[in-house]
Formats: sequence, C-alpha cells, structure tokens
Amino acid sequence: MLPTIAALTRDVLDLKTGNMVSVDAIRILFTSKNSGRSPELSEGEKIVDAPLQTLVDQQEKGDHGLILRRGKGGVGKTTTAAAVAVVLAERGHTVHLTTTDPAAQLTETLHRGMPGLTVSPIDRDEATRHYRDHVVTTKGRELEGHGRAALAEDLLSPCTEEVAVFQQFSRAVHQSRHQFVVMDTAPTGHTLLLLDATGSHHREIARQIGDTLSFTTPLMPLRDPEQTKVILVTLAETTPVLEAEGLQQDLE
Repeated sequence: MLPTIAALTRDVLDLKTGNMVSVDAIRILFTSKNSGRSPELSEGEKIVDAPLQTLVDQQEKGDHGLILRRGKGGVGKTTTAAAVAVVLAERGHTVHLTTTDPAAQLTETLHRGMPGLTVSPIDRDEATRHYRDHVVTTKGRELEGHGRAALAEDLLSPCTEEVAVFQQFSRAVHQSRHQFVVMDTAPTGHTLLLLDATGSHHREIARQIGDTLSFTTPLMPLRDPEQTKVILVTLAETTPVLEAEGLQQDLE
C-alpha cells in the first residue's frame, strides 16, 4: 500500500465464512464476530481438502488425454488449468494448455515458459478469419460476381464463428490422443453451446456415413472417461455452487 494511502483513515472488515444473506448475517458484517460455519452447509457436511498433487495424480494416468476445466466465470478456471498444466509438465509430460474463453489471459497467468509446455489460446476472431479465408479460397474459387458476394455475406453469419471455434476445438481433442491437452473453456453457457455443436456434428456424420464405414468424431473421445477428464471449478458460495451443480447435470 502506498504511504499516502496507508495514512488515510480506514475501516477493516473481517472476511466472513458465509454469504451476507439474512438479517443475522448483516448484523455481524461490521463486527469481529464470525458466523461460525457457512449457512449453506448442512449439519455434518464437510468440505474435504486435498493438495493439487492428488488431483493431478488422478488425471495423469495414461500419459495423455484431454483435461477440461469448466465452471462459472470468475471462479478460477484459468488459474487451476495453468497450475495443473505446470505440474504435468514438471513431471516430464508434453502438455498443451489452451483456452476457448475470450476473457482468459493465460499469458498473464503464466509469466514464463517451461520445457514441455506450450500455450495457445483459441482466438475466436483469428479462428473465424482463418476459416473464412479458407472457404473463400476453396469453395469460392470458381465463383464470380453475385456468387462470391452471396458467399461472403453467408460467412458473416454468427454460425460461421461457432463453426470456426468448433474446428479449433476438434483439433485440440485430436491432439489429446498423443499428449496432454489442458483446456480452459469459456463460462457455462459457451461451453454447452460448444458441446451442442459437437453433438450435432456427430449426428450429421453418422447420418451421412451410416453403417458403411467406421468413423471417429470429437464427441466420441469426449465420452470416453479414459480419454477425457472434466473438472468443475467453483467457489464455496451459493451461486457458483448451484451453477456447478446445474452444469454437472447438463454434462451428464
């Protein structure tokens, strides 16, 4: 704290164990008293603590795989994903840390590089631009005039961005067959949209190919518990916990 700020008169409020909800909670806000246990916990319910190493031990089996971090915005998904990726790299694994969250700043979370660890966010704008350029140079190669204009207009659709991000996501899923990929996904709603797109893609491929050929889509390794681990990150507060429970039900 700067000396000029430290010299100002200030009040210090103790951090409470529960949310400031209810008259009883508000009564102790400006006192040194604590509310005891969090009001959200039922009698006999305890939060079991464990070191990060234990969590990594559970995900390290198999020497490769996709590790997804999911949860509400602002609960620490990026920090947790970075920590797990660093521990895996320190243990000698090849690790790719990536994110689909436009608000996540992995380069700020990881201040320095380390052997075995690569970091690359899935940039929605960059992915969309690359996808549009690819479509124009392939499908639009033989089009002229109105045809190219119609294609360009079609590529401005919001669906184009979703397809572009899905392709980047699919590459990460494929990459996890040979190394660890730790993915910090966007908050709940964006994540479910991405999974919906993955499911739609799977159904379309299955419809086109039918029983004639074998195929693999990104949805299949996502459903494989040996290949994909999903970690829900939350805070010990009412809203994040409720959203985590809802997300868990949706994922199941």
